[in-house]
Amino acid sequence: MKETLKFDRLMQTAQRRTKLSGLGVGGAIVMEGWQRLIDSVNNSRRYDARGVEMLREEFSIRLAAELQLERDLAQFPEIEDVPIIGPVFIVNFGRAGSTFLHNLMAQDERAHAPALWELWSPSPPPGRDKTDCDARIQAARERIELVEKWTPEVLKIHPLVADQPDECHWIVSHGTHYALQHVALPYWEWLKGLKADQQHELMARYRLQIQRLQLFRQGGYWLSKSMSHLHALPALLHTFPHATIICLHRDPLCAVPSLCSLYQRVGSGFVHGGADAELGELALDVFVNGMNRLMATEQSCQTARFLHVRFDDLVADPVQTVRRIAEAMRHEYTQDWNDRCQAYLARTNTAPRYRHNYALDRFGLTEEHVNTRAAAYRRWLDRLCPEE
Repeated sequence: MKETLKFDRLMQTAQRRTKLSGLGVGGAIVMEGWQRLIDSVNNSRRYDARGVEMLREEFSIRLAAELQLERDLAQFPEIEDVPIIGPVFIVNFGRAGSTFLHNLMAQDERAHAPALWELWSPSPPPGRDKTDCDARIQAARERIELVEKWTPEVLKIHPLVADQPDECHWIVSHGTHYALQHVALPYWEWLKGLKADQQHELMARYRLQIQRLQLFRQGGYWLSKSMSHLHALPALLHTFPHATIICLHRDPLCAVPSLCSLYQRVGSGFVHGGADAELGELALDVFVNGMNRLMATEQSCQTARFLHVRFDDLVADPVQTVRRIAEAMRHEYTQDWNDRCQAYLARTNTAPRYRHNYALDRFGLTEEHVNTRAAAYRRWLDRLCPEE
């Protein structure tokens, strides 16, 4: 008989770890989402006994992190008053150069781009005690070593560095990355069907996460990237109406199978059977849904600033791309920012490149099928941002 995960038991484990019991803002929808995700995993044929055990540990840690936010809000009620000034969100489907652009933008000393260790260990609010921060950085490095042990190819595709910026999906309560990472189709159907007020509750919780991370590091502007931002874009702009949204675009014939390849490798250390065709169709649906939301949101939003960047332009001239973004944001592209970008590019250009196979047919997809589903997006992008 297949071993399954029990939401109540996972929650009890998290409560024992934190000595906490309940959630505040967005608590009901957060818990419902975890229940849906766990049910999806239990109904999947992908996981062997070791996989279930690994997910049990992962989910209990993430549930504990949800509870830790409540503890921090009680201990530091001033978190809710921390201003979020001029936030900048990089949104994309994934595998469109967002990590590259995020790191270049983070070279601006005025930006607060949260490092991986902050996202993995945000409690209590970091920054007040340097010794404590050093301990969290070391803990993040040890966790990365475990990732490398179980799924070494993942770090070749998407490197993890403890003290470098990383994705905000680590502190987003629910997002598309869960659906893809666990090939959780029922969970994805639940997520994309959430009503506006439910999305707003989840985004209000994300805002509190940002405020917690900035409690002892105020000043500058928040800089974030996550594929979950694309799916939640209407709620994101409801919560941060005057944000700058940097939209990255890459040909779906490349972006979709590349992201599939990444998530296929994420699961390679703890799944006993493939679900590549299922992953391919799920990823394509996530892509189309996200782009539909982007098109509709930009058309209706009157307050946010939208900037569009094609992947090929970013790769061809990264410095000019950052300079153009800074100008559109009305930020000075300082000599210091430029020097830091040049140093980052020098390090990046000398690093070995890992090439992974992300052919469409590996994931049950064809060019015709992808192009048909992405046709409206392609027409919209060609009008908005013509290729040179």
